Amino acid sequence: MPVYVANSWQQLGDGPDHAGFEANDPLLDDAIDPAQNVLLQPSWRASTAAGLSTAPAVVDDVAYVGDLAGDLYAIDVSNGKQLWRWRTPSGKAITGAPAVDPTARLVFVGAADGKLYAVSLAGNIEWSATLGGHVFAPIFSGTEVYAASSTGRVAAYSPSTGAQSWFVLPAATVEVAPVFDRTAGTLVLATPYPHGTRLIALRASTGEDQWIVLIPGSVAAAPVASAQNVYVGSTDHVVYALAAGSGSRLWALTTGGPVEDSGAVVYGRLVIGSDDGKLYVINADTGYPIAALGMGFEVRGVVAADGTVLAVGSNGDTGA
Repeated sequence: MPVYVANSWQQLGDGPDHAGFEANDPLLDDAIDPAQNVLLQPSWRASTAAGLSTAPAVVDDVAYVGDLAGDLYAIDVSNGKQLWRWRTPSGKAITGAPAVDPTARLVFVGAADGKLYAVSLAGNIEWSATLGGHVFAPIFSGTEVYAASSTGRVAAYSPSTGAQSWFVLPAATVEVAPVFDRTAGTLVLATPYPHGTRLIALRASTGEDQWIVLIPGSVAAAPVASAQNVYVGSTDHVVYALAAGSGSRLWALTTGGPVEDSGAVVYGRLVIGSDDGKLYVINADTGYPIAALGMGFEVRGVVAADGTVLAVGSNGDTGA
């Protein structure tokens, strides 16, 4: 029996906090066969001109996805039909997962030509802004669009016009997409530093530095935020939790391998994968390890809907 999943996923991790959790979509739970543990079957496939390096966004039954040839596709999620296709003027890869403003009817993407683009939901370019390097997944906060570049540049823009609200250069380079904690009003970046990574929090309203914290290892996946906490995994095998407002360390949990996954915050629990082949379920407030589930592959991606968690491995394997 077909199942139609229609909920939106507007940007990387579903929201500016990248929490990776859709609480109001129970269909994935209902679709699991309790006897065989089979999670859905493919309904359609859509081809792109080149490989994909970013996650899609889904709004109003349309999926927006960018490829390495610089093409942005709008695809009908009910049947896989391509609605339109737009290409970056430079032909450079789209390097940032799309973020959609459904009110202004714009989709924002970052590209390897150093630009942030705003494209209408009809497939027409509306405005662009230059940051240099390659631009990570933009963040749509509801009132602003934030973008960070591998050059270390970070800026805030008006979603509808592209007018720049502020611009800062807090580091020589940025490693991954930033995260926005809406309650604390901070934008957190991961930047490389000798013998570790600097986490830099900027005041989202002005771009001013709010705090800087050094952690060991490097950061390979965007941090997530929830309830004024920021969670980030490191290649030193540790998951860290920091207070979004002050940067103070709340807890640290050691896993059996490098942590190159953002994770998802689900009903007060952080679910995050490690290269040791396990999916860790952690009390998000205290850091208490609730479970370590063997997945049989290096876990590099986690998303959740209602009570179901999906994990994706570095080799393309999936598990629920």
